[in-house]
Amino acid sequence: MMYVFALLSIVVFYLGFRCSETIVNPLSAFSGVWLAMGLLYQLRLSGLQEALHEELYLALIIVLLAFSVSWFVIDFGISALIKHRSSGVIKNNAIVTSARIEHIAYMCFLLFIAWFVASIAEVYISRGVPAYWLLTGSEKTYFDFGVPSVHGFLNAMGILIATVTAYLLMKKCPYKKSLLVILAVEAVYYLMIISRQVIMSAAIQIFIVYLIVNRGSIPLVRLCLVALAGVFAFGVIGNIRTGYETFMHVAQLPDGLPSWAAGFYWVYMYLAMTLANLNNLVMQAFEPLGASYLFQDFIPSVVSQALDLPQVDSLSYLVSIQFNVSGFFAHYFEAFGWQGLVVAGAVFGCVSGTASSWFRFRPSVVSLLFFVIVMQIVLLSFFTDLLLYLPVSFQLVLLFAFSTPACSLFDCFGWARRELKTEE
Repeated sequence: MMYVFALLSIVVFYLGFRCSETIVNPLSAFSGVWLAMGLLYQLRLSGLQEALHEELYLALIIVLLAFSVSWFVIDFGISALIKHRSSGVIKNNAIVTSARIEHIAYMCFLLFIAWFVASIAEVYISRGVPAYWLLTGSEKTYFDFGVPSVHGFLNAMGILIATVTAYLLMKKCPYKKSLLVILAVEAVYYLMIISRQVIMSAAIQIFIVYLIVNRGSIPLVRLCLVALAGVFAFGVIGNIRTGYETFMHVAQLPDGLPSWAAGFYWVYMYLAMTLANLNNLVMQAFEPLGASYLFQDFIPSVVSQALDLPQVDSLSYLVSIQFNVSGFFAHYFEAFGWQGLVVAGAVFGCVSGTASSWFRFRPSVVSLLFFVIVMQIVLLSFFTDLLLYLPVSFQLVLLFAFSTPACSLFDCFGWARRELKTEE
C-alpha cells in the first residue's frame, strides 16, 4: 500500500505541473508535501515512531484522490464556463500592468496602522512580551500573551500585511522606505512575541509571491539557502520557547546528534509526528463526533464562552501530548469517520481549484493574494487544518480591503485615486 501511495503522489505531482504549466500549483504542492512526509518517516529517528499501518496509507490514498478529483472538476468546470482561457499564471503580466499599486499601498498602510495600534494595546494588556519574560526569568510564557480571539485576528492582519508589503517591494512601489519600515517593525514584533507560526506562514506566503513574480524560476543555490535559513530559524525559535535539551528528551531522539542541526530535528519531528498521530487515529475505534466538532476551533473562544458551547477534547490518539500535529484531515476523521476523509480532500480540492482558476483566468492582486493564502494552507496541510484556523483564514476576509470598492470607500483624502502605471 505504501508503494501505491508513493506512485499516486508522483503521478498527481506531475499532472499538477502539466495542467498548471508551473510548479507553483496546489496539486503538486499537496502531493509533494505528503510524499515527502512519507519518505522522511522511513528514517524512524525518534523512539516515538512506530511502523505505519496499511490503514493509514489507505487513508492517505483516499484523501489524495478526493483532493485531486475535486481540483480537476473545479478547474475544468470553470474553464468550460469562461470559454476564453487566459495565459498561465507565470506568463500573464496583467496582474502587474493593471494593478492599482497606489491603491494597494494605501490600504496596506491603513491596515498596518490599525494592526500596530492594536498590537501595542495587546502588549499593554499582557504586561509585556514573551521575549522579555524569558530574559527576566518570569514564570509567564508565550501562552500567556495576547487577548483571546483578538490575537488571532491580529496575527492574520500581520501575515497579510507582510505579504502585501513584500509584493509591493517586488513590484518596485515608490514607497520603498515606508514598506521596509513596515516589514522591519513586524519582524521585530513577532520575534519579540516568539510567534513561530506567524513567521513561518508569512515567510511561505512571501516566497510564493516571489516565485510568481519571477515566473516560477529561482536559482537552486538561492532556494537551498532560503530553505536552510528557514529550518535554522525554526530550530532557534523552538529552542528558545522549549529548550534544546527538553525537546531532545521529549522527542526521544538518539544521543550524540549534533546540536547545530536542531532546526532539522524540529522540522523532522513535526513532519514525522503527523503520520505517527494519524497512524494511531485511523486504528482507533470511536463514535464520530459530528459536524459541530469540525468547527469548534474556528469559533472564537470569546464567542464559545459567551454562548456556553460544549468543548470536546479528543486527543487520545496522540503519541505524545507535546506533539499535537495531526494534519488537516484529523478533525474530519473524528467528525465523520472514514467518510470524513473524502469530505476533507474534497473541501481542500475545491478551495484549491477555485483559487487556481480564479488567478489563472482573472489575474489581479486580490486573486493573487487568495491563491497565495490557499497555497500556504495546502503546503502546511501536514500541520493542521489552516482553513479553519483563524490567524490564517481571516486573511481571506481581509482581502476585501484590497479590492477597488474598499479602496474607494476608505479613500477619504483622495490619495488612492491616483493610479500608478508600471511597465516591465
